[in-house]
Amino acid sequence: MGEAVFGFGMLFEGVTVMRSAMEPLLQSPLLRLELARVQQSPLHGLLAAERRITYAWVQGSEHITIWADREKLSSVIQNLISNAFKYTPEGGKISLSVERKEFDQKPFCCISVTDTGKGIDAGLLQHIFEPFVTGDADPSVSTRMGVGLKIVKHIVEMHHGRVNVESEPGKGSCFKVLF
Repeated sequence: MGEAVFGFGMLFEGVTVMRSAMEPLLQSPLLRLELARVQQSPLHGLLAAERRITYAWVQGSEHITIWADREKLSSVIQNLISNAFKYTPEGGKISLSVERKEFDQKPFCCISVTDTGKGIDAGLLQHIFEPFVTGDADPSVSTRMGVGLKIVKHIVEMHHGRVNVESEPGKGSCFKVLF
C-alpha cells in the first residue's frame, strides 16, 4: 500500500495497489486501483495561476476501486486536462472529478473533466474522437495533431469503458469517462 506517482507529474495520493496472488505469475499491467484523492499537479497549478484559471478537484463521497492500467489511466486524465487548459481562456474554470454513478442500475466510476472553454461545434462533436480531427478553434498551445482524443477513446475502450462529451460553443465542454 502507498502513494503512487502517475505520469506527467499528476499525483494520485492514497492510491492503494492491491495485487491478487496470481498477478505476479500473469505479469499483468492491470492493477486494482482505489482512487482516493487527486492532487493538483504542480505544473497545472503554475499554468492555472499564470492564466488565472480556477483548477479544482471535486471528490465524490465514496472511495472507488477499479481495475485499470495505471499509466494508461494517467494518460487519459492527462490528455483531457491538457485539452481543457488548451481551450479555456484566461479567467476560466477547469474541474476534475471522480465519483460513483449508476447507469442501468449498474455502478460505474465516472471521471469528468469540465471546462468553461471555447466549446465544440455540434458538427464537429460527432467526429471529435476520430483521428486527425482538430476543428477550427486555435488552442493557446497545441501541436494540432488531432490524435489525443482518439487515444483517450482507445484506452477507455480497452478497459471496457466508454467516453462521451457534452459541449456548447462559447460555454465549454464536459468529458466523462465511465469504467
